[in-house]
Amino acid sequence: MQVKLFDDWHYIYKENHQTGIDGSIKFSQLLKEKTDVGSMHVQIASLEKADEGKIMQVPLTIIKK
Repeated sequence: MQVKLFDDWHYIYKENHQTGIDGSIKFSQLLKEKTDVGSMHVQIASLEKADEGKIMQVPLTIIKK
């Protein structure tokens, strides 16, 4: 699957991934300190031809420490 991480309207991260056995996804980059986490979402697109380009968008709740 292709995973894109967005802050508002611009994507800040894009990679192809496979999920873990539990469906989890591990990102390989940390967010920059100035990243606006208030309106973030992840877009997941299948790369399988049988799925015909299906896309899922999920809003994220991120708490900075």
